[in-house]
Amino acid sequence: MPMMETRSRTLYAVWPLLAFGVLGCGTTSGQVAHAAHAGSKVNSMANMQVPWVHATAPPHQDLTAKAREVLRDELKFLSLFDGFALGHQETTAYGVGWAADPDRSDVKEVCGSHVAVYGWEIFRLERDELQNGDGVNFAHMQTLIRQAHERGGINTVSWHADNPLTGGDAWDKRPAIAAVLPSGEHHRTFMAYLDRVADYLDSLRGAQNEGLPILLRLFHEQTGDWFWWGRQNKEEDYQELFKLTVRYLRESRGLSHLLFAFSPDGGRVFSKEEMLYGYPGDEFVDVIGVDYYLDPEQDRLLELVGWLVDAAAQHGKIPALTEFGPREGIHRPGVEVDFLSRRVIEPLLSFDPGRRLAYVLAWRNARADHAFLPYPGHQAARDLRKVCDMPQVLLSSDLKSLGPRGKPSLGP
Repeated sequence: MPMMETRSRTLYAVWPLLAFGVLGCGTTSGQVAHAAHAGSKVNSMANMQVPWVHATAPPHQDLTAKAREVLRDELKFLSLFDGFALGHQETTAYGVGWAADPDRSDVKEVCGSHVAVYGWEIFRLERDELQNGDGVNFAHMQTLIRQAHERGGINTVSWHADNPLTGGDAWDKRPAIAAVLPSGEHHRTFMAYLDRVADYLDSLRGAQNEGLPILLRLFHEQTGDWFWWGRQNKEEDYQELFKLTVRYLRESRGLSHLLFAFSPDGGRVFSKEEMLYGYPGDEFVDVIGVDYYLDPEQDRLLELVGWLVDAAAQHGKIPALTEFGPREGIHRPGVEVDFLSRRVIEPLLSFDPGRRLAYVLAWRNARADHAFLPYPGHQAARDLRKVCDMPQVLLSSDLKSLGPRGKPSLGP
């Protein structure tokens, strides 16, 4: 369609700048996420008892390094493009009224293309379980991550890790960081958790045995107090935990296909300085994001994005809206049918810092009473289609048209 043609011309105009090195390098969000996971597992995931496949040989190092740098360049490109990519959590794993259907997502059914950025959650790997806390089988997730990459999409992974001090889940908010640092009594427990995560991340391979590039979002929403790694710990301990984890994955385990994201909760950020609470240092971060769920009665989105983009520029990092949605989901009373376009996308596109975001990622569509993007048959589906048709909002089909990876197409 003409809209897509306009979009493609804009993409091709910007990409060569990177290719030739011209461009340098109320309720809380945590409570929303807890509700998203608690009691809302998808009941019919395919192959729930199938174990995931471990890597049996080292990855192809040169191809892995190239894939990682292509991902970095794509994220830089997106932050310079006059708009941003659209993302959705666990988008091809399930949606409202379905699970594990091939090549399906709520967004594709409404818009004709999958999102550009695919969010995944790996909690329960530390327990050596076969599926994550949302009911997604880890073997199936391996396939979905590979398919997302082959479509031209970007994969980002978060980890709601269990509390190593108590054995409770991530929302067991007894402060535990001091106990898991090298001098702590539960350091070995945490490192065992981390080894299981590293094994899984290492297993994410492409057709040529290259490590698939992953943006790993560690210990997010640390400005709140709803996770064991939150603000109830010392800031310097949080920084050491982040650095310990990055060093172990990158150096001790040799996982060279990873980039790392730092993402505070915007509801607990009240200045640009607080946007960097717990920041571990430039060596350990590639993307600075913010998680923000909008309340119909209060909206600080543009204020937060302004601070975020300033902070990212100050440190030479890529900014992103790493989680968003209406607080409690689109079913909540007071969430208008044009919430997505009028309250989120159009304000961001009319605001210069908003257009500097690399991507915006909506939380998951677990079921009709816990969905964060419209789905087929929902009264706001037309509004999602309106957003998808905007030339400044990029989907999987748009990123694929760039062709920087030389990967085969799996369709839109």
